Amino acid sequence: MQPFIFNFYDEENEKHHDYFFCIDINTIEGLNSFIVSQKFEDFISDNEDYGVHNVSYTEPFFLGYTSDEVEPSEQEECFYNIINFFRKNGYKVVNIEDFEYVEDSNFNSLEWYLNKIKFRG
Repeated sequence: MQPFIFNFYDEENEKHHDYFFCIDINTIEGLNSFIVSQKFEDFISDNEDYGVHNVSYTEPFFLGYTSDEVEPSEQEECFYNIINFFRKNGYKVVNIEDFEYVEDSNFNSLEWYLNKIKFRG
C-alpha cells in the first residue's frame, strides 16, 4: 500500500487537519510514473483553486502540498476530488481517514499513519 497525506493547518485554532488514504498497489514504480505524468499534473493544476499545488514522494509517503488559503469548507471536497481521480484511473483507494490534532513534541502524524497501516495488515 502507498500512503498519501494532505495536511491543512488552521492557524486561528492552531490545529492540523490531516486527510489520508492509501493506494493499494504492490510496487511503487507504476504509481511514481503516474504521479509525474502530464495527466496527473493537469489534474493538480485544475485543483489549484483549492490550494493544492504539488505532490511529492518522501518515503514512505506521498505528500500533497497545499497553500494556507484552502477554506475549511473546501478541504474535504478537494481531498475527495483526488481520491476520485485515482479511482477513475484504475487505482484502488483504501484506508480513507481524516483527523484533527494539535501538534506537540509527542505526536508524529507520519508515525501514527504507519502504525495504522501496520495494524490493518
